[in-house]
Amino acid sequence: MIENVLASRYVSPEILKIFEKKNRIILERSFWVSVMKLQMKYGLPITLKEIEAYEKVIGEIDLNSLNLREKTLKHDVKAKIEEFNSLANVQKIHLGMTSRDLTDNIELIQIKLSLDFIVDKCLLILKLLDEKINAYSSLLISARTHNQVAQLTTLGKKFADCAGEFLDAFINLETIIENFRFRGIRGAVGNNQDLSNLIDFKDIESLNDDLAQVFGFNKKYVSIGQIYPRSFDFKLISGFAQIGAAPSSFATSLRIMSGFDLMHEGFSEQQVGSSAMPHKKNPKNSERLNGLYLLLTGYANIAASLSGKQWNEGDVSCSVVRRVIIPDSIFALDGLLNTFIVILRDFQINEKKIREEIEEELINLYSSAYVMLLAKKGIGREDSHKMIKTSIELCDKNVEIFNNKIMLQSEGKISKSDIKKMMAKVDDISSNSKNICVAMSSEINKVLGNKSFDLSNLLVTEI
Repeated sequence: MIENVLASRYVSPEILKIFEKKNRIILERSFWVSVMKLQMKYGLPITLKEIEAYEKVIGEIDLNSLNLREKTLKHDVKAKIEEFNSLANVQKIHLGMTSRDLTDNIELIQIKLSLDFIVDKCLLILKLLDEKINAYSSLLISARTHNQVAQLTTLGKKFADCAGEFLDAFINLETIIENFRFRGIRGAVGNNQDLSNLIDFKDIESLNDDLAQVFGFNKKYVSIGQIYPRSFDFKLISGFAQIGAAPSSFATSLRIMSGFDLMHEGFSEQQVGSSAMPHKKNPKNSERLNGLYLLLTGYANIAASLSGKQWNEGDVSCSVVRRVIIPDSIFALDGLLNTFIVILRDFQINEKKIREEIEEELINLYSSAYVMLLAKKGIGREDSHKMIKTSIELCDKNVEIFNNKIMLQSEGKISKSDIKKMMAKVDDISSNSKNICVAMSSEINKVLGNKSFDLSNLLVTEI
């Protein structure tokens, strides 16, 4: 059997367990039994003895037998029905149901179970980001636009930027979860024709309400065809991609900054960066995270191609696609979050290099401040812009030479004292950034303060 690379390398054990083949079969059988119990409650001729017969064999799974049945029947759900009936020696499951009554509900249950772990990992990431924001709120560092030194910022502000985007994505995911709907038993075309021939039509919605509660759902679909809307899959996986966006941007920046030896994702004593070059400390976690994010956006695009393409009340054209993108999008997101947790946990900085870069790039970092200083002294903004650009090109990063050129060209309007005051004000950028960091930390803690989660239970796969 060829392995699923995502499942074997990057996924947490608790997520993997949800989608493991035998565990899915157990979940399907448990679902059938739950339906039977409710059908008995609403008057179907099902006995406790028959239910117990099924319950006794829920865990007896012979994959070879199931595969042989499917090869003969050319239908996976029918093979599972016959296998379970054979083991229990009863034929009372799947009454009034169609295949999608089983498969769509099972997939929604798997997604819901997975989201519990995903939410806790998002909360952990917010907590780790908050720690970094506060730890580095005053540490000046060169900000970059177009990957070129631009102005001064603080490292805490960089983490705050990441946290702001991540928090927005998390709030969106919470909204998706809040409106997460159970499909329920709907029948072949969504009107429960078969089930209504077995129990009173007025009891069908009560049965579905009870079934939703069994599996932890607070809401359910009111009107659908054979399947729940595939636009939900698109919304869900797009939400996953949004969750991954901020970590991916941060990982991209970290890859760039590690090349300048300004910051690193951590490197253990026995770790090897390159099989060829012993000195290398390649940012492999950040690179992996970017790769997992690419998969997420790819799955979102695939989900978009299924949305709005369903024929009438339903067909199976989406089946093979969803068998891949539902588990794998969750695997990719889990792997991405695991990797980001490790990056944040092991993050390192090189303060010496950070200071050296600021000193070397001082004129460039202050260039726009010089424009504003000249403008305040009555020199036209565009003339100021041109004057500074020309002076930068001629001074070879020598601050003293640059200042002399500016004072000379300003014709006495700018003094050394003016420049000194301007530079002191720019240096105080840490105060502005610190205020932003405080505000962002407050936003994070509004979310964390309302949540209950146990960080010690989170298993983070690390390779």
